[in-house]
Amino acid sequence: MGPLLLANVPANTFQRVMLFCGFIPTTHAGLQSTIEEASPYNNISALIFMGQRDWIIDNDLTTEQAALFTDPAILTDGDVGHELPTSSDSTFQLVVDFLNGSVIESFTSTSTSKSTFDMIRTIFCGFIACVLGIIYITAVYFKQTMFATPSLTLAEPGSNAEEVIL
Repeated sequence: MGPLLLANVPANTFQRVMLFCGFIPTTHAGLQSTIEEASPYNNISALIFMGQRDWIIDNDLTTEQAALFTDPAILTDGDVGHELPTSSDSTFQLVVDFLNGSVIESFTSTSTSKSTFDMIRTIFCGFIACVLGIIYITAVYFKQTMFATPSLTLAEPGSNAEEVIL
């Protein structure tokens, strides 16, 4: 939602922007309109990062977001999914250089085939996040249904009894 922030702050509030694995929210016409009308955000220096293994945000969506800027540096890392590059990734130093004020060119790295361990770790972390979300939703549901205030009727069936809340 970086572009939405840029669309709603005065020009020159920021000197540069770095967007990682982003997209334009096309499901909300109002947000999309605000973002597109403010583009190119006073020609702010922009770095757009995407991982070729991103299984959450398609790279085409991130490329569409990059088009909002005048001359963005687009970094594509073949070993990264939907996460920031780490110090062992080929694009890491370019991100640091951009952050430190350097002008960088767009760059695409090809996959160096991360180890099976790294791929399993990424999948496992995604699985754990899903499980925790399901546990949370289940807990909220059961709290609402199992701990609802019960009531007890203190009279014979058919009589005019009042309900008593326990």
